[in-house]
Amino acid sequence: MADLAVVFHWAPSDMDHLTLTELMEWREQRANGQEQISMARDLKLQLVLSTIDKVTKPLKAITGRNKEAAAAFKATRDQISNCTNSRATSGPTAKQTSSR
Repeated sequence: MADLAVVFHWAPSDMDHLTLTELMEWREQRANGQEQISMARDLKLQLVLSTIDKVTKPLKAITGRNKEAAAAFKATRDQISNCTNSRATSGPTAKQTSSR
């Protein structure tokens, strides 16, 4: 009886006149209602997760492309740095050019 009182917001005096059969019917009705609520929650959860997947898929692709671009940028920067360093070591120094 306590579970029915909590679910349906009944006072104990509201259930005094109910027979055992009626109480069992109300308990079954509560169980069916709980099952429907559970199914509705599951559906909502599926919808939320599906929406999250649809939104995050393009974001993951963008992140992946951003990482590729960053790696290409770093490789280019390293090549420029290597070229600059090789010019500095192989080119004439300031003393050599002024003595000519």
